[in-house]
Amino acid sequence: MACTKKGGEIILLSTCNEGIGRTHEQGIESLAGFDDDMIKLMLKRNRVKDRFAAASCMYYNHTRKNFRTSLITDLLTCNLLGFFYLNEKNLAGYLERRLKMNQNIKIGIINNSTEVLPVLIS
Repeated sequence: MACTKKGGEIILLSTCNEGIGRTHEQGIESLAGFDDDMIKLMLKRNRVKDRFAAASCMYYNHTRKNFRTSLITDLLTCNLLGFFYLNEKNLAGYLERRLKMNQNIKIGIINNSTEVLPVLIS
């Protein structure tokens, strides 16, 4: 899904009220600090029990590397994944502030965010 240019902004609207995903939470927590090369090496050496968690962490790495990414969830999850924290109660105010800073800004808002991989517009 082409959604914004490199350095653009994405807001992930999957609120994750229950956390990262109860069935994969431990796997994601254990892999969240690794880059893609390390995750691939660990997969190759069969050191990863939860392959979905590995894929999720690589998705987070891609998104974080290419876009300013804000996540509406708890602060702890944002810190773990390296995303900016955004409280759902201040979403409208946040968008208003960003538009005042730059009226030409393009902000992609993605719902069901782990089901979509944002790619760069060439």
